[in-house]
Amino acid sequence: GGEDWLYRIDEPRELHWLPVIENISAACGLKRVIAICGLAHLDPFSSKLRVSGHEVETKSVREQSWNDETWCLPATPAEAY
Repeated sequence: GGEDWLYRIDEPRELHWLPVIENISAACGLKRVIAICGLAHLDPFSSKLRVSGHEVETKSVREQSWNDETWCLPATPAEAY
């Protein structure tokens, strides 16, 4: 199904970016890093970072008070004309 297809694409991306972030952070002596990712990666990628020993804080744009997704709602018949 769709979830299997998504996993086969997303999992390799997450496994690629994890060492990239870790290596650049170590090379630059960074203690804190902001990683921006799509919603589908929020939980699985943050879990991979935690398993690697990192302290992780996640924020979803969709949960922020300033987020407005009304632009993507379908138009009512009256608004369609």
